[in-house]
Amino acid sequence: MGFAEDDEQRTVRKVAAVGSARAGLEGLAVGWGEDALGAGPVGTAIRTGKAVVLRDVPSDPALAPWREQALDHGIFSALGIPLREEDRVIGALGVYAQSPDAFQAEERGLLEELAGDLAYGLRHLRLQRQREEAEAAVRRSEERLRVLFEHATEAAFILDDTGKIAFVSPQAMPVLGFPPEELLGRIGFDLIHPEDLPRAQLAFGELFVSPGTTTRFEGRVALSDGSWGVVEMVGSNLLADPHVQGIVVNCRNVTGRRRMETALKESEERLRLSQRLEAVGQLAGGSLTISTIRSRSSADTPSSWRAACPNRTPAETTWLRSAGRAGAQPL
Repeated sequence: MGFAEDDEQRTVRKVAAVGSARAGLEGLAVGWGEDALGAGPVGTAIRTGKAVVLRDVPSDPALAPWREQALDHGIFSALGIPLREEDRVIGALGVYAQSPDAFQAEERGLLEELAGDLAYGLRHLRLQRQREEAEAAVRRSEERLRVLFEHATEAAFILDDTGKIAFVSPQAMPVLGFPPEELLGRIGFDLIHPEDLPRAQLAFGELFVSPGTTTRFEGRVALSDGSWGVVEMVGSNLLADPHVQGIVVNCRNVTGRRRMETALKESEERLRLSQRLEAVGQLAGGSLTISTIRSRSSADTPSSWRAACPNRTPAETTWLRSAGRAGAQPL
């Protein structure tokens, strides 16, 4: 039995041999092309898709390349039967006999039926092997994902096509405070702050209908202690990926970072205000202090500002008044 190789030489790869003629087949080069190596019973059966009978090996020119070796091993007739997988010929079964014209109609019918059963079994084995390889690949992929999720610093979620949380990585606990089992089955949008929900629905709504795309979102999310934390999210639509079949959302809690940024901004604003008030004092010739500006700002009358700044122009007095209002802000 041999399989047809889809190479340039159109070779036939021998995969099994049994019986007394097996030794005579060792080392034989067989093909299924139009050349002399493809003219034998196996090659012709593969090429034409039909059973081929060689009744007399000594006189049949089709066996010329192998005649001497065949006769040395007592082969006097041969039969080639194509092996089919659905509508494709994948190889051929070669049967050899030690007498001329050994394959009559009845024998050919039985052997062709055997070849059909053999082809069916080969197809079943191939499909089983492919299924086992696919299952092994899925297991490897799942293991890689599990290791990645367990060692990631961000929390990872997978939402199904209805928006429900179908998977939660262990990092959900340090990021949101919830153990993973408390989040499974919940609607992802239920965790978003009501004021931020419209933006989240817009961003992820577009993501759900755009396979292969990615979106970013930052908003307030419910934490396990009842407070709201600022969470940065990156969502990817992998609904079409057979290994994921969902929306993957990676999250990290940036509440502390945002608080630091806000505090820094407020500190810089206070510094700028202080510098402006110092400039006001210098403009008043050193006699104008921050407390004076604040008290004059509360009176907010031209006469009071003229008393504080007797030698200033009206434009400078107007500027001082606006500075006084700014100075009334808490330092």
